[in-house]
Parts: sequence; C-alpha cells; structure tokens
Amino acid sequence: MKTKIIPVLLWVMGCLAVFAEFSILTDPNAHADSGSKDQQYLDSLEAHGLHVTSEKDAIRGGHAVCSCLDDGMSIEAIIASTIAGNDHLSLDNARTLVYVAIGTFCPGALQ
Repeated sequence: MKTKIIPVLLWVMGCLAVFAEFSILTDPNAHADSGSKDQQYLDSLEAHGLHVTSEKDAIRGGHAVCSCLDDGMSIEAIIASTIAGNDHLSLDNARTLVYVAIGTFCPGALQ
C-alpha cells in the first residue's frame, strides 16, 4: 500500500520547507530529468511506498532538507516538524522522506 504524502509546513530555526507538496522559492517549473538526482529522489520515494502528488514540489522539498541542515537544524528536528504538521504521515514515512532526501542531495550530512 502506498502512502500519499500531503503538504506539511516546517518552520524551525528560520528554515521554511513544505513536505511533498513543498513550497520553496525556486524555479516554479522545476521537474525531474531522467537520470538526474531529482529523478533518483522521486524514484526512491516511490520505491519506499511514498506517492508524490507533485514532482516539482517534492524536489524542492528534498533540496530544502539539505538547506535546513545547512542552517543548523538537526535531522531529528526536521523529522519531528514534518510529523507535527501532518497527522497523516507516520514516523517511519517522515524518516524516509528526510533520509532519502539526505542520501540523494546531501549525503555528506550523514557523516
């Protein structure tokens, strides 16, 4: 069974991100190119049973995880904020969202 991810707003330590139907200030026409990191991220979410309703928003949100980490937000805080803003998202799915984003877009953050 796939879990549908709905919008979740994160406001922690000045870092703004919205999960899966993310709303971050980037190119509004962003989309995943075949073979790109963005497409790898989307494919990995799907492989974990998470259905993305908007590719461009999911991509922006995935990149936002790294921005939040760069701003000093902890992985645990990102996960907790994701859950707090979305009563339909389980702890496991929130972890998946965050760790897939980190593994794809900023793997050095795990070191």
